[in-house]
Amino acid sequence: MGANKFRARVFGTDAARLIGFVCECGDPDCRRTVALTLDEYTRVRPGLLLHDEHEEHGPQLQQAG
Repeated sequence: MGANKFRARVFGTDAARLIGFVCECGDPDCRRTVALTLDEYTRVRPGLLLHDEHEEHGPQLQQAG
């Protein structure tokens, strides 16, 4: 199981809780995290979850609101 899928399963029990997910930019040295609720995380899937500084390299998260 991937790190982010594991985090969603373990920490996603409270809908309003922010979860620190790992950036999936592909850079093996990247240690950035992305704080999202479980609902926001599931809207990004199946695309890549990218830190704001890496969004120009892949799909972007559409912020609610």
